[in-house]
Amino acid sequence: MVREADKRDRRAKRPRLTAAGIAVCHEADRETLRAQNELLALLPAESRDGFVAILRQYAFGAFAGATDHPQP
Repeated sequence: MVREADKRDRRAKRPRLTAAGIAVCHEADRETLRAQNELLALLPAESRDGFVAILRQYAFGAFAGATDHPQP
């Protein structure tokens, strides 16, 4: 991550992910998805979607549908 001067307000610094930071985020997303799939595999297939929906609602409340992470 680097901090760059804001083009509209030189007093402000804006964080920006570097290419290496973006790669780390992508790897973390892949590992998270792998772990989710591994855990969901323990449930019967017909129960997985309902379990994930309830878990998302519990964890994120009103923002449960706003995530842009891949669905397992």
